[in-house]
Order: sequence, then C-alpha cells, then structure tokens
Amino acid sequence: MQTSEASELVAPHLTAGQSSRDQYRQTLSRFPTGVTVITARHPAGAVHGITANAFMALSLYPPLVAVSVAAGAKVEGAFIASEAFGLT
Repeated sequence: MQTSEASELVAPHLTAGQSSRDQYRQTLSRFPTGVTVITARHPAGAVHGITANAFMALSLYPPLVAVSVAAGAKVEGAFIASEAFGLT
C-alpha cells in the first residue's frame, strides 16, 4: 500500500456536510481486510490490546462493529469490564 492510500484509509476525505452515518459508512468501506488493533482499558487502569484480522459492521444506526475475543483469552476480562474499546 502506498503512503497516500494508507493516509486515505486512516483519514478518508469527508466533506463538512456529511452526517456521522455517512462518515461511518465511508470509513468502513475503506477497510476491505487487513489487521486491526483493538484495545480496552480495564477499570483498574491497565490497557489491554489484541490484533485481529477481521471485524464486521453490525449497524449504521447506531454505529456498531463486532469483534470476537476467544473465551479464556488473557484480555477477555478487560474487554468485558470496559465500557468502550478502541479500534485502529
């Protein structure tokens, strides 16, 4: 992937008039496959993360994505206890 393509994937060109739903749809459309990093902060403060080769869009409204974490994985407790997670 060339640098210009990578920057478009991270920050796709969006116009000021686009709704968050349009932005969400456009962002997801620019990630056909690859590796993503998913992180969560445990309420005790520790940050945990995993890499995944897939995630999927569940809904445009509300904007939802799904990732799967194996039962018993070291990060499972952090993801369950966290109120939110980050996807890069």
